[in-house]
Amino acid sequence: MKRTTVFALLLLLFCFSLTAFGIRSLDGLWQYEEVEDDDYWGMAITLYYGNFTDITIPANIDGYDIIGICDSTFSGCYDLASVTIPEGIMFIDDNAFYECFNLRTINISSSVNLIADNLFLECPKLEAITVSGDNERYSGIDGVLFDNLNETELVSFPRGKSGQYTVPDFVTSIADNAFVGCSGLTEITIADSVTSIGATAFSGCENLTKVTLPKKLKYIGEYAFFDCKSLTSITIPEGLTSVPDGVFSDCKSLVSVNISNSVTEIGDYVFNYCESLVSINIPSEVSSIGYGAFNGCSNLESINVSKENDYYMSNDGVVFGETDEGSSLIVYPNGKRDVMYSVPEGIECMVDDAFGEPKYLTSLNIPSSLEYISDYYFTGCKNLEAINVSENNSVYSSVDGVLFNADKTEIIKCPNGKTGAFTIPLSVKSIAFNAFNSYNSKLSAVNVAANHRYFSAIAGVLYNKDKTELLFYPSGRVGALTLPNSVESIEYWTLSGCKGLTEINVSATHKSYTSIDGVLYSKDKTELLFCPGGKVGTLTLPDSVPVIGYYGIDDCENLTAIDVSANHKNYTSVDGVLYSKDKTELNVCPSGKTGEFIIPNNVTAICDYAFDGCSSLTSVIIPNSVKFIGEGAFWDCHSLTSIIIPDTVETICVGAFVGCEDLVIYTQKGSRADRYAARYDIQVKYL
Repeated sequence: MKRTTVFALLLLLFCFSLTAFGIRSLDGLWQYEEVEDDDYWGMAITLYYGNFTDITIPANIDGYDIIGICDSTFSGCYDLASVTIPEGIMFIDDNAFYECFNLRTINISSSVNLIADNLFLECPKLEAITVSGDNERYSGIDGVLFDNLNETELVSFPRGKSGQYTVPDFVTSIADNAFVGCSGLTEITIADSVTSIGATAFSGCENLTKVTLPKKLKYIGEYAFFDCKSLTSITIPEGLTSVPDGVFSDCKSLVSVNISNSVTEIGDYVFNYCESLVSINIPSEVSSIGYGAFNGCSNLESINVSKENDYYMSNDGVVFGETDEGSSLIVYPNGKRDVMYSVPEGIECMVDDAFGEPKYLTSLNIPSSLEYISDYYFTGCKNLEAINVSENNSVYSSVDGVLFNADKTEIIKCPNGKTGAFTIPLSVKSIAFNAFNSYNSKLSAVNVAANHRYFSAIAGVLYNKDKTELLFYPSGRVGALTLPNSVESIEYWTLSGCKGLTEINVSATHKSYTSIDGVLYSKDKTELLFCPGGKVGTLTLPDSVPVIGYYGIDDCENLTAIDVSANHKNYTSVDGVLYSKDKTELNVCPSGKTGEFIIPNNVTAICDYAFDGCSSLTSVIIPNSVKFIGEGAFWDCHSLTSIIIPDTVETICVGAFVGCEDLVIYTQKGSRADRYAARYDIQVKYL
């Protein structure tokens, strides 16, 4: 009886597994399951196990008619080059062919009446999509997929097609992602019949130099032309009222923009990092300019608003307008060449993003009328040396180019470009969170009078009055920091970015901290808290420290070796590089390593951010033993031009090579590294 019960339970579990996870076909090539919704009922393919280059999807598997292809069915099928979809299949779901890097052609039958979005993302070699002439909904013309359900929509342009293209005059809309990642596309003319362009439609078309937008265009989606790096000019046609978020963001070659008079709204980050843009005209009907619309436009010298505009005005290339806080400075161009700028009298507010990263501005004069400045307002003003406030201002004041509240009881902002020493007045009771910025500050010292009620300073370093908290270490200060015994807490950001800090010294009697060779540890030496940014040479890690945290050595650009003793429980060191105890994981390569680096044969994993900031590393050789490359593993290795990745590597995480702009990956064709390079547009050469 017990055996019968157990068998029944096992059978029930088995049947459940078939329903939950799909059924493996008798030939072993397919997995399928039953699907049911308002439109479809039947068996659909969920996974393909084969490695053929040319396939015809079966219309019947194990006696079941197949009606659809589910999401991600062929995802990552690297060898797949040609697919034929037979009669009987009615739908193709999201990302069904995602990362089919060598897929070149796909043939769609007449029975298919639903093709989901994003079907061919990351198919960089796809050259043609053909559709049966008997299909009532879809068509394929010159290898391009169209949807004729209501009016005609261009659904997908094959990523492998190159050169010029003209959208036919029967098309009324372009779908989201229709041309995304078409790196071979150089010029496109969009027929005047098109009234709608979807979100990210042309995103990542990095060689697209010319676009002709249709005259009847009424809608364009967010980030439609994001990262079109070669696009040089654009004319926004009459009839379009909104230019939504990020539409031309990262179009680094864009030099000419013509905005029509019909436009009323410019969204957030529309021209973000359009680095070649020098000037732009804002027409009369624009009533809204979004946050960060011109952020990162490093060469933008002037923004000129039509004199007929009732919402904004420009004066000497700077944009002003009305906000809830009153008359406001809206945008100061980053490339404006004035070294000194005076905010006009009558301006009451400077909006949060008005001053992005002005290259030339060193001195800013604030009028008596100004009443509102954000705490983070001047963060990107790296060269700003002085903020001078009118004596008649009732809200703000200034001393020696530093911004205070009116009665000088709070320091609001010390300009990032201010050099030398600054003395905190006796009147100051508080300091705004972002008043001193360690990353950008050029100050060499902050001084405080001995009789100050709220603050103190030792050797140019700022503390609270009883010296229990280190508040600010000037980035321009060079040399050692001796930490008082009274200090109980140090925030990481107070010392981060201080490249001149060479060592941190702590007395043996300190209750909270200790130091060894100028490096700061917790009292019991179980935690490495901070390695000074100016430390050069070798860091010897005590046996008591079990793990190095990410921030512990983040600033140490000149560290050439990390050593541990043979007795360390978790780590071992070989040639100054830190590995797990059994040497199977490469944990940290010090940032000061230069030239070529050969990873030892026993390593199986390169950990997250292992080579982060190794800016002088030029080449890396990875052995066959390695299976895993972690997130950000080679982050900001700017000089890395060559890396050999064998086909034994099974996993390469997101962002592994961010900042490696000149990198060439050497690997076998069809390897995981080959697919990763194709996905992230990294140059690859085959071994």
